[in-house]
Amino acid sequence: MRKFKDLYEFMLENRIITDRNIFIPKELDDEVFLNTHCENYYHNFINKKLSNEISRRIGFPSPHSNELIKRTKMEVSGTFLTGQLAVKFGLACNLAGGTHHAHRNFGSGFTILNDLSVASRALKEMYGLNKICIIDADVHQGDGTASTLSDETSIHTTSFHCSENFPFRKSASDCDVSFESGTTDSEFQPVFESTVLNVLETE
Repeated sequence: MRKFKDLYEFMLENRIITDRNIFIPKELDDEVFLNTHCENYYHNFINKKLSNEISRRIGFPSPHSNELIKRTKMEVSGTFLTGQLAVKFGLACNLAGGTHHAHRNFGSGFTILNDLSVASRALKEMYGLNKICIIDADVHQGDGTASTLSDETSIHTTSFHCSENFPFRKSASDCDVSFESGTTDSEFQPVFESTVLNVLETE
């Protein structure tokens, strides 16, 4: 997507990032994706065999291009690398990712594989982490993240979103905070801050 390239160029031009703190992910093995996504859905996607119905729900035309398949897998790999870097340095950021509408056996809202779910499970296994908290502040609810992690008691999901926006059939996160359309920054910020602090203190 163009926005990812624009963000990268903006951060380079403004010296927010430099060559010294840019990291390029390596593509994850198939097994890592299959800890979250069902085998049939995942292999149909990477082999360009998803049905027209499933592709329409995702929002991309079928069959999917090699470029889309690679980009989708690298988004997830980037989030996993970001987690590794955060463990090492204390803070890291992925300039892509956020594919929170992808469910176990289908994609939605232009997202195909759920980077947050896949990466969290892989990081938990790699580092033996006792708790991971996912704080999603997109205007759309993180329905796919909530559904794919509903059985993971050690991975907490919180979603801040507009109640009237996509997806119209929402999943249940561990903590859902919805706002009406037109909510201002001054209304949003104190709710966001108090909720996140409470999550970090209690989870």
